[in-house]
This record gives sequence, structure tokens and C-alpha cells, in this order.
Amino acid sequence: MKRNKISSRLFDVASRLKPSGKIIVIVALIVTIFILGGGIYDLIYKPPPGARWMGRYLFYRRYWLSEQTLNESLTVMIFYALGTLGMILTYQSTRYTSSPRRAYATLALGIALFILGYALTEVLYRMKTGMLF
Repeated sequence: MKRNKISSRLFDVASRLKPSGKIIVIVALIVTIFILGGGIYDLIYKPPPGARWMGRYLFYRRYWLSEQTLNESLTVMIFYALGTLGMILTYQSTRYTSSPRRAYATLALGIALFILGYALTEVLYRMKTGMLF
């Protein structure tokens, strides 16, 4: 009986909440980056933080495309966040029409962050497949 009262109260409180659109978008972006970065894999398989190979500690396993370490996953999530931030800044640069210098600086920073996020993700992928190094 107590459980039904608690769950019904929680449902009432949750139904009255009206989060802003920005909060919903931020949460959606965080969840998307988490899923695309391999967060579900990390939760289910609990991979080790790194790999030991010939007495050395590596943060990725070369040639093992079906497995990943926790460090790989977190690194990819950071790279995706950089690219997403770059896209957001590129979009936000259109707000500063009265100040072309600020608009150009925001646009340049956004493009640089997007390219940096993409390039770092590509480098990590090529390191993992053995096409780099």
C-alpha cells in the first residue's frame, strides 16, 4: 500500500514539472553522446580502463574492433562533445549580426572545434584499426 502512495505521489510531481526547452535539448544531447560513445557497452560489459600488452599500459586495443576499453569510450565521448559544441557555436554565430567581428570569431571557433572533434575521432579510429602508427 505504501509503495502505491509513493509512486502515485512521484507521478503527480513529475506530471506537474515543466522543464524548459533548453534543458530538454541539453539532456537529449548528453544522452545521445553517451549512447554513441559506447556508454551502453560500458554499463553492460564493464570493460577494463586500459589494456596491458607486453608490460605496457595502453588505453586502446589495437586490431580489436569488437572490444573497447573504458578510456576509449570516454575519449570518444569527449571528442563527440567537442564536435557538438562546435556545431552549436557555428549555429549561435548567426545571432551576432550587429557585430560582424564577434560573429566571425564565433563561427571560426565553432568550425575549428567541429573539425578538431572529427579529426581526433578519425585518428583514434585509424589507430585502433592499425592504419595509423
